Amino acid sequence: MSVFYSVGRVVMKILTAMLLAVIILTPELFSQTQLQKTHKMLATFGPSVVVYEDVNFGGASQTMAMGKSNLTGKISSVKVPQGTVVYLYEFADDGGGYGRSVDLMEDCPDVTKYLGNNVAYIDVFSSKNTQGLIWVRNKTENGQFISGHWERERAGGQNPNSSEPLVSPPLPAHVSNAPTVLDVNDAVTNIKSLGVQQTGEALIWEHSVNDQMGIIGSDFRGSEEIGSAAFEREFTGGLEGKVLDFFGASNINFWYPQKETNDHRDIVYFKRTLVGKLNEVHQAGIDDILPDHDLNIVVEPNEKYQYLITRGHSPELTEITKIGLENSGEAVECPDHFTELEAEIDSRNEAKDQLEQMLKGRLENTVCLYGPWIYDKGHCCQPEIHPAEEVWWSENNPGGNKYYFSVICDASKRYWWKDQMDDGTKLKPWGAPPITGRFAIAFQKKINQITLTPTLKYDVTNIKAYNVIEYPNADKSYDLVYQGKTLVSFSPHNDAFKVSYENVGLAPGTSDIVRGFIVIETSVGTCTQVATEGAIINGTSVTKINVPEGTDPVQVDQRVERQVFEKVEGYYLFSVTQSEPGPVSTMTTGNQ
Repeated sequence: MSVFYSVGRVVMKILTAMLLAVIILTPELFSQTQLQKTHKMLATFGPSVVVYEDVNFGGASQTMAMGKSNLTGKISSVKVPQGTVVYLYEFADDGGGYGRSVDLMEDCPDVTKYLGNNVAYIDVFSSKNTQGLIWVRNKTENGQFISGHWERERAGGQNPNSSEPLVSPPLPAHVSNAPTVLDVNDAVTNIKSLGVQQTGEALIWEHSVNDQMGIIGSDFRGSEEIGSAAFEREFTGGLEGKVLDFFGASNINFWYPQKETNDHRDIVYFKRTLVGKLNEVHQAGIDDILPDHDLNIVVEPNEKYQYLITRGHSPELTEITKIGLENSGEAVECPDHFTELEAEIDSRNEAKDQLEQMLKGRLENTVCLYGPWIYDKGHCCQPEIHPAEEVWWSENNPGGNKYYFSVICDASKRYWWKDQMDDGTKLKPWGAPPITGRFAIAFQKKINQITLTPTLKYDVTNIKAYNVIEYPNADKSYDLVYQGKTLVSFSPHNDAFKVSYENVGLAPGTSDIVRGFIVIETSVGTCTQVATEGAIINGTSVTKINVPEGTDPVQVDQRVERQVFEKVEGYYLFSVTQSEPGPVSTMTTGNQ
C-alpha cells in the first residue's frame, strides 16, 4: 500500500504544479467563480486521509477523498493531513451520519477511545472554507457542549483548536419519509428503521392524548359490529312476573341498537366509545317484576361525544315507560331532550363494589367507557352504553401517569344468547363471553434521552379478577428497542395479556421524539362447547342438529345454542403504572 501511496503523491504534486502554472501565466482565462472551483479541485489533490483497520495505523487501509461517505469494515486509526477535518460518526442512514461523533484535525492512532469499534460514516473537508472561515472543533465551555462550527480567523493567528478531540452527545437519526420498520422477535420489538409517524397514525395518537386520556379502547382496530336485533327483557320478578311467564308473555323487546341519524350504510350498528364528566355512580337494587342490579354510571359527554345523544333516538314515552313510571309513582312524562348517557354493567358483587368505590373518587372528572350504543324503551328511549364492557381513566403522578382499566363480561346474562334477540334480522349477541378488552396506550420518548435516563416503564397491578383467560408463557417483559437500547418496557407480571407495539414513529416535525402505542389485550369470560349435537323438538318429532367441534356460536341455530355451549362471565380490574425516573415524558393525560 505504501508504494502506491507514494506514487500517488508524486502524481498529485505534478498535476498541482501544472495547474498552478496555467493560472499564474494566464489569469485572464479564469473568473472569480472558476478560481473558487479550482481551489476546491486543488484541495482534492492535496494530502489524503487514510483510515486503518487496526490501531497505530496498522492493518488494511483505505484512502478517503474529500466529501461524505459510508464506511464498511472496522476503523481503528486514521491519518489526517494538516488543514483537513475528518468527522467520524457511529451510525449511518439515508440522511448521513448520526449517533456519537468526533471531529479529528490531526493523526489519530486510536479512534476506539472515542467511538469504540463503531464507526459507520465519514465526512472529510478542508479546515478553511471558500469564505475564509475556519473550522472550530467540538469543545466544552462552562460545562456546556458546543458542537464544531465555522468562525472567522482569530486576530494574531491564534489557534482555537488546541484542545483534544471531544466526542459529541448522540445525534438523532435523520428524518425519513419512509414508514418505521419493526422486527418482532418474541417479546422484543426492534426498530429496524425509524421514520415519521404516518398521517393516520399521528391523528390517532393525537386523538388518544387530547380526547381519551391517552388510551384508545377496543375500537383501536376499527369499529366492532353488533347485532341489529333488539334484546328482550324477562319479567321474572315477583308474582306478576310468574303470571306473565305462565301465559308466555314474560319477554318483551326492551333494548334496541342505535345508529346515527341518516346513516344508510349496510352495517350501521357498532360498539362505541363514550368520554365525559362522571356525574353519578350507583348500583340498582330492584327485585320485583323487573329485577335490576346493574352498576349505573351516569356521564355527561364531552363535545366530541355529544353525537351519542344528538344523533340517537329522541325521547319517547313508550308503553313500557308508562307502566314503569306508574308503578314507581313518578310523573308519567319524558324529558324534552337528553343531557346524559347511562353506562350500565352487571357483574359479581365484589367487582361492582370495587368499581363503584373507585368511580366515586372520580366524580366530576373524566371517565371513558366502551360498549354497545343502544336505547332503552323502558326509560323514554334514553341513550346508553350497555353493557359497558370497558371503563378506563388516568391520573397524573409526579413520576408518570397511572391508568385504571376494567374489562367486564356482563353477568346479567341478558345479552348472551341469540334466542334472547327479537324484532330484527341479525342475531349477534352484544355481550356474550368471552369479552376481549383491547387498550392502546400512547407513549412518547426522546431519543437523546436514551443514554441519559432509564427506560420508560409500564407495570401492571391486579385489582380484582375472575375467569380471566391466560396465555402460555406471556409473563415476560415486552421491550421496544432502538439501536440496541430499550426505549419502552411493558411488564404484565402475569399471563393475562397479549402485548404489541404499533404505530411507532417520529412525531411529525421532530427528529428526536419517538411515539406510538403499547397495545394490550386481555379476555374475560369463557364459552365452552359441551356437545356436538343438539335436538329440536316439535310436537312428537325430534330433529337432530350436528354442530362440529370449534363452531362459532353465532353460526349455530339459536334453538340448540344453549344445548351445545356453556357460557360463564368474567371480569378483570387492573392498573398500569408508568414510571421514568429522572426527566419524564412531556405527554400528560391527567384529570380533565
